[in-house]
Amino acid sequence: MTKRSIFLATGIALMILFGVGMVYEWFVLDEFDVRGFIVTSAMTIMLVVYLNEKKGEVAGEKRLTFAKVQEKVEERFDPLVAKEVIAILEERRIVLEDKGFREWLRDLNFDVPGELSEKGAAITLYDKNPGWFEREVKRLEDESERSWRVQTEELEQLDERARKAQLVVRERLTEIVWEIKDGSEA
Repeated sequence: MTKRSIFLATGIALMILFGVGMVYEWFVLDEFDVRGFIVTSAMTIMLVVYLNEKKGEVAGEKRLTFAKVQEKVEERFDPLVAKEVIAILEERRIVLEDKGFREWLRDLNFDVPGELSEKGAAITLYDKNPGWFEREVKRLEDESERSWRVQTEELEQLDERARKAQLVVRERLTEIVWEIKDGSEA
């Protein structure tokens, strides 16, 4: 059972308990507890907000399909780089199947696919089109107002090419995933 499920079950149980207590006091004891009413109302509002957020997350995740991600990668990445990234994503989708793939993409969040976390694979990807990677790194520096070295401090032990390739792939993939989940893709 997940933390969210436990939270939801606890919230519903408490609302029912407070609600039954309030109805009992009101009808049987002929008393009305304003504080109890406020607490129950607040809990109901919190639960409704939570359920709406959850509903939005589920809808966003369902929009996150391989076809949409592939389309966006082909639009935004250099063709040679896109081909490699799509091959990695497709292999992951086949192994994990659609639902697992969507969850994996959702959790990728500013990380690179495992296959590109290795120095050699990242350098090979960078060498497909160094000019494109350099332009993207410059764009990311402009967008974030931080140098690529600062943005890749955790990868300091890697070659510069590997760091730049990983930076671009993780940032652009995360943008694509967020865009599709939010429904804001053009």
